Amino acid sequence: MNDKTEKLMRLVDTAAQEDVVKADKDLYGAMMKAYKDLSEDKNIVSVSGKLSSQINRYLLTHQYKAPKSVVELGTNCQIKRNFVPKKTSNGLFQPKTLRGR
Repeated sequence: MNDKTEKLMRLVDTAAQEDVVKADKDLYGAMMKAYKDLSEDKNIVSVSGKLSSQINRYLLTHQYKAPKSVVELGTNCQIKRNFVPKKTSNGLFQPKTLRGR
């Protein structure tokens, strides 16, 4: 398990402890599944994408009101989802949004 996966797991764990998260069974379930998948070394981009979608759904249905830890987790998931490791000719990694331009 690498540092990025461990950081994301810590963020998930922190956000899952919030009372508002525990009260929302869909969001809490998505966080528990993400934590389990990350602990099993599943693809971090895939896990982040699914979790990000659930967090976005929560934010939309709750007038964008959420604890800071949930917002931080959502932001981190967006970064992971938009960064698919692919080396360029100069050996650097490039976000998928910049490929093909």
